[in-house]
Amino acid sequence: MTNDTGTERDYHKAVKDMAEDVINKTADIGWTADEDDRIHEAVDGSEWIIYYWRNIRVLEHTDNLEAYHTVMGETIEGKDIYSTLTMVAYFSMTADVRDAVERLKHIVSRETSKTA
Repeated sequence: MTNDTGTERDYHKAVKDMAEDVINKTADIGWTADEDDRIHEAVDGSEWIIYYWRNIRVLEHTDNLEAYHTVMGETIEGKDIYSTLTMVAYFSMTADVRDAVERLKHIVSRETSKTA
């Protein structure tokens, strides 16, 4: 574990770090299934998703609280509170990382066009 506080700053740093890792490991700058897989792996293996107390911090700090409903088109029924927290946190963090990847790709594209 990196930090036991789970502050907003910690969360957004983790999202940015995951996005940078996805960009660095993806050869093609375009949106690919490989990039989606890398985002899934980064988020799914994150302490922010693995530990229930961190799920709550994700929900406090995410910019995409409605991501589960947006992607799945439904509400969560028949699940215990921990499963619900984990699913909502996963979808929210995945959307945050995807947004960060897009911002980084835009910056890289802009820098590449300046040097060309």
